[in-house]
Amino acid sequence: MTQIRFMKTDGPLADQAAALFAEEWRQQDLPDLSSLTVIVPTRHAGRRLREALALSGHRERRAIIPPVLHTQESLLSKLAMHSRDPETNDHPPHPTASDAETHWAMVEALRTIPSRQLEALFPRPGHDRPFPWLLAAARSICSMRRTLAGGRLSIATIVDKFETRIHEKDRWQVLARVESLYLDRLRDIRRQDFVDAMASMEDSSIAEFLASSTMRRLILVGLPELMPAFRSVLEVMEATPEPAIEAWIYRDSAEAGDFDRFGMPVPEKWNRRPLPWGESCLEIERCLEPSSMIRSVEKLLRSNPGPATSVAIGIVDPEITDQLESHLSAAGFELFNPAGRSCHQSEIHHFLSCWHRHLQQPGLSTAIELARIRDVSRAAAGDVPQPRLLEALDRLRVDYLVESLEGITQWLPGDEASDGLHSFLDWIIRWTGNFNTTSWKSAIPAMLSEVYSGRSLRDSRREDRAFVMVSQSVNQVLDSMSALPDIPGREALEILLGILGSTRFYEEREGQEVDLPGWMELLWESAPLLPVAGFQDHVLPESVSADIFLPEKFRHELGLPVNRDREARDAFILHSLVAARRKSGAVRLYFSDVNDTGDPLRPSRLAFLCKDTDLPERVTRLLGESSAHPSENPAPVFQNSFRLRIPSPPKQIERISVTAFSRYLECPFRYYLSDVLGMEQIPRLKMELDAMEFGSLFHKVLEDYGRDQDINAMADPGKIRSFLHEALDRNIHGRYGNSLPASLWIQRESLIQRLSHVADIEAQQRAEGWQIIEVELRIHHAWEEKFGSPWTIGGLKASGVIDRIEQHAGTGAFRLLDFKTSTRGKTPLEAHFLKMDDRDPWLAGRPDWQCCEPLSFGSGRSKIRKGVWKNIQLPLYAMAFMGLHQTGDLPSIGYFNAPSTVTETGLMMWDDFNHDMLRSAVRCAGAVAGAIAGRVFHPPNPSYQDLFHRETFPPFFIQSPEMILDLSGIQTMEARS
Repeated sequence: MTQIRFMKTDGPLADQAAALFAEEWRQQDLPDLSSLTVIVPTRHAGRRLREALALSGHRERRAIIPPVLHTQESLLSKLAMHSRDPETNDHPPHPTASDAETHWAMVEALRTIPSRQLEALFPRPGHDRPFPWLLAAARSICSMRRTLAGGRLSIATIVDKFETRIHEKDRWQVLARVESLYLDRLRDIRRQDFVDAMASMEDSSIAEFLASSTMRRLILVGLPELMPAFRSVLEVMEATPEPAIEAWIYRDSAEAGDFDRFGMPVPEKWNRRPLPWGESCLEIERCLEPSSMIRSVEKLLRSNPGPATSVAIGIVDPEITDQLESHLSAAGFELFNPAGRSCHQSEIHHFLSCWHRHLQQPGLSTAIELARIRDVSRAAAGDVPQPRLLEALDRLRVDYLVESLEGITQWLPGDEASDGLHSFLDWIIRWTGNFNTTSWKSAIPAMLSEVYSGRSLRDSRREDRAFVMVSQSVNQVLDSMSALPDIPGREALEILLGILGSTRFYEEREGQEVDLPGWMELLWESAPLLPVAGFQDHVLPESVSADIFLPEKFRHELGLPVNRDREARDAFILHSLVAARRKSGAVRLYFSDVNDTGDPLRPSRLAFLCKDTDLPERVTRLLGESSAHPSENPAPVFQNSFRLRIPSPPKQIERISVTAFSRYLECPFRYYLSDVLGMEQIPRLKMELDAMEFGSLFHKVLEDYGRDQDINAMADPGKIRSFLHEALDRNIHGRYGNSLPASLWIQRESLIQRLSHVADIEAQQRAEGWQIIEVELRIHHAWEEKFGSPWTIGGLKASGVIDRIEQHAGTGAFRLLDFKTSTRGKTPLEAHFLKMDDRDPWLAGRPDWQCCEPLSFGSGRSKIRKGVWKNIQLPLYAMAFMGLHQTGDLPSIGYFNAPSTVTETGLMMWDDFNHDMLRSAVRCAGAVAGAIAGRVFHPPNPSYQDLFHRETFPPFFIQSPEMILDLSGIQTMEARS
């Protein structure tokens, strides 16, 4: 029988356990506890116990030989290694398969099963079954088998022993077939399966192991639950002379009836036991969202007068761990997470993930992603600074449609400035080839070595120590994959990344740090003050019923843990945390009403453990209307955890283009970002010509037509059409090469259609007497040549290009045309004015210089009596033309529209344009130029959802600019002006 011993709860569990061990070693000349095997719940619990034993011996100035520490899982692993082969009755000679090997073997088994049979497991798996799908399915089945191993079960044993209880027999028979094929694959690489060894482990094998071991006493210390497989091992041990079994329970002996014979909490006794909410040592705080919960924890830390070791922060919900660590670290607290850090967040994992994506879809986009990694940039581009390399790659993405790296290198110039770019792309191409032609077993280590060989490490830096530990983890995973055959490099990388992503590394404590234990480690925390964050119902009690293969009812029939067992475990832990701090200390539980995405949350159901008469008050307190005022709880951290500081404008702005006036008129701040700071969005993957490139190509073809005096004098639409088509192909192939992507062929066809209709319009205009006088007139150059001084507007040097100037052969009248290829052709009136609306705060607040009144122009629905300038491009062209020709006569101005609806191709002249409008536009231009020269770029247009979510800044502004950015520098300039 198992002997039960109780530990007092008036002190930390580790100290109470150390006190019981002290009774053992004080009777010995040489304190030797090595004959004891101690089972602790977690790795952190073992560390705490070793610390307590060391301090206990230090106080009495005696060195202690510690006991052998195990978790349930580690001792079961030793037993599995000792189990006999059911066919030969010999101990298996092969080592236990690693996670990487089990995942590979399961993938190979799934590949063997016909797709139609797999439909019993996964709906519509598909005939191709790509490797990522296979690996995800393999992980799911392997996870389920690990759960079964906890009950000394396998899929085969379930099909054999529980056939009458299985409701989906076809499904389990397919699973059994997959498991059989999986075990065959492991035998091929001479590996033993842990789950199979556990399921086939006989009681006689356990007894044989115990007889051959040095284990004399087995002590269960502070265990809140037992794995079914471990319970069955204990039952075998009870029937053997040794080891003697003891269970040390962290509760008062008066509660002996609340535990089973192995010291585990009985669900019927704990699942309804009321928590002592009225005591001062236990409080629960409701918060609106995670960020306010974290700030409440910070406030409690700052109010704690004791050292860092007097408080530990329990984390129940793992989703808030990173957020809490980041916030408290920034607030100046030194933290230590005993659960370690995930390799998933490491530099090496990020690099391997990027490289894996590149192997799946090699091209410029993934190459740029790799270039952003400092070590890759240094290894591949040599002495070229990383910012310069990234800038060059971003320009490539903007300028070229060729995604193939080999195709891009053909277009790059061979000058010295491009050497770094050539080196980087050649490096990427070389290693891509290596992974396709050589074994991954040599390619992965060699690549990692080349990337990180130039890195200098210092042991004094925490990030460097973490890098070394992650490197060691990578080597261990690669070693665990050594028995795998030569599978494709992409598949090997995906297996490596999956294992590495779930691997954790453990750092050494560096001083007086605040511990961040998880829920299962809290019993071993000695800190008197214990705030517990994330006390939510979806994580506590822990749910065990979400497995797609093992629903709750079937788990119960198999003897596996079910929800009521976990609820009893977690209730026992919570009660014990409170009991340990009843005399000195406090437990503070924090929960939030919503998560970071705004989804509603509930407090843990453990918060409602109370008498029935107290339940209404408890529900009202925890779920009723929140007493917290929104102003006391700032918005969630994902919305505005900080504001970006925008740099102040340069001391002097000297130039402006004609097309830039519209951006300032639309929004001064948006103009500042795009035209002063030069912000632009770099496309993630350039698949086709953007609107500007499409329009530029169209302009270039019409420029070629306008400069050819032979063709532009003809009125023959067929000849004009042939010329335009030839000019298009000449320009498009000269710019993008002969091998065009499909998207560009489609855009070429669109241009062909538009130019065909343009040819008809051009022929008609020539027949009517309109002659082309000038194309692509650069106003600033012409002004300099004619007057010897720059063209200025409001004190700023101005620039602009008139697409075409035409003159009528009969009347001598001039007209200025601007080509437009937008989706829908607009009239000049629509393009230049907004109708005044006093209900719109932005429009109603426009200064007089931006308004045009008291004029009446337009007709029908387009008639405007008072307008607000939003664009002054065509009027400024007219002003410049009149200045160059030194005439007071207004030229006609208008658009040559070539929209996607080709039947709407044609000229749209601004017939109502007059001298009054010109004077208003010139006044507006002068005011805008003066404001820009005076560095006035505030306030932003409040219609930010329309203006800022366009193609220029869509990923940047998720709220209004004032909430995202610190605009103090710009506001200061406005005040000075």
